[in-house]
Amino acid sequence: MKLQIIVLIIIIFLSFVSASEENLDVAVKVVEKIEAGDIVQLINNEFQNQKAEVINIDEKKGEAVIRIIDLNLTVKNVKIKDMKIIATREEIELRSLNTEKNFILAFIFLMVVFVLILLEKRRLLKKKRKQKQIKKVKSAKQIKQKYKNRKSKNKEYVREKLFLQKRGTSGKSASRQYLSKRD
Repeated sequence: MKLQIIVLIIIIFLSFVSASEENLDVAVKVVEKIEAGDIVQLINNEFQNQKAEVINIDEKKGEAVIRIIDLNLTVKNVKIKDMKIIATREEIELRSLNTEKNFILAFIFLMVVFVLILLEKRRLLKKKRKQKQIKKVKSAKQIKQKYKNRKSKNKEYVREKLFLQKRGTSGKSASRQYLSKRD
């Protein structure tokens, strides 16, 4: 039962972590100045609607050198006005830091869950050991009880012999007499 709860918590946590990561396709921002390292979307070009990374910018000519991400192709002399910024270099760095932070948090969470599982197993092992000890104690008590029963039976046997010796009788008939008197 506890293990199922732990697994459910893990699933919820991991879904939260994956939902917190942002996708590059989510927002298209219009920024006045494009810099090297930005991710852009090409418009009005033969590579229309393709994502590209800006490698170098020549502001005097109003052109840039880009690398198209999907095709892994470097293209020179693309007009800056034919690009829309999807993500700036700072946003990409922040996302990578968030991803690393989420990974670290997920790792810590999984380690805590692992420790909890180990502690639960340890508790169960202690419980089993205790049950075995209780069984051993019970069996020891039963052995003592059997010993006491044997001892009392031996005492009865000795009493019977003494009774028979006092009467001067022996054999089965004497033991029957003793047993009938005792009852």
